[in-house]
Amino acid sequence: MLVTGHSSGTLDGSVLLASPLARGLFASILLDGGPFTQFDSPTLMDYEASVYPRGAGADVVARLGCANAADVPACLRAVPSATIVKTVPGVGGVFNEVTYRAVIDGAVLSDTLLRTAKAGAHNHVPLIIGGGARETANPSAYIPVSADPDDTAYKADVYKLFGQTVGDQVLALYPSSNYPTPRDAFIAVTTDYKFLCPARRLARAVSNSQKEPVYRFVFTHAQSSPPVATAQGAFHGEELLFIFHTFASGGLFGVFTPTADELTLSDQMIGYWTRFAATGNPNGEATPLPWFVSGQNADNQGQNHIFFVADAQGEAKR
Repeated sequence: MLVTGHSSGTLDGSVLLASPLARGLFASILLDGGPFTQFDSPTLMDYEASVYPRGAGADVVARLGCANAADVPACLRAVPSATIVKTVPGVGGVFNEVTYRAVIDGAVLSDTLLRTAKAGAHNHVPLIIGGGARETANPSAYIPVSADPDDTAYKADVYKLFGQTVGDQVLALYPSSNYPTPRDAFIAVTTDYKFLCPARRLARAVSNSQKEPVYRFVFTHAQSSPPVATAQGAFHGEELLFIFHTFASGGLFGVFTPTADELTLSDQMIGYWTRFAATGNPNGEATPLPWFVSGQNADNQGQNHIFFVADAQGEAKR
């Protein structure tokens, strides 16, 4: 059985990859478009202290009116689920800690995913991990279209996210002059920081500590006729339209009509995904371009994962 998830679903998948309680329950795993910086699960004590001033658990109890109850668990169980969702909604994003997440409790998780993988204590199965080249360009989830209209605003956002010292280093590597707009620079920074670089670190850690193959991809395709005036590129969630062939579903930005090349790309991606689900190997006899596990890729310094790019012409490229 394949375990897969997208976005917050990758956080759930990562728990299964790392948890000893899931050992032997699945045959392969595919983590797509995940906010991989959040794979570093906190301890329960750290989580309590960091999300809200009173602690996450205490905050939930107080907001639901159970702080002074004689039997707090009984009080919480009596609260309708709809009330809980409305009263204590989850939060998350580029600048926010995620409200609800797995914690290191010594049972489900013994350590962070990355340290667990480096130690080889994770569940050893074939892995695909990756995401879009412009994940945070999705304005509904991350960076609004109106964000960072000039270099001053861009620098302020970088310092807000990283602080002064690291922010200076980030700006040296990602000057806004290297991008079409300051917003594009911030998209590059936050996509690398939150998605692509942590995915690469995890791919390397897993491939270094297991014999089963590890594959990494970056989806770079931008819609040929995006249904919004401002084209977002390979934004968070765009690849789902191709993986599930759901171009007419409306998606995040409305319906769009794919070109013949885009339909070919969609068919290729569906083929890779389904073969991986069936066998733990995305390749097959009709594979347009194989995903090689040759140990010769310079990106992984000789380890057993490959780098795969889906490009804008509807072709798969290694």
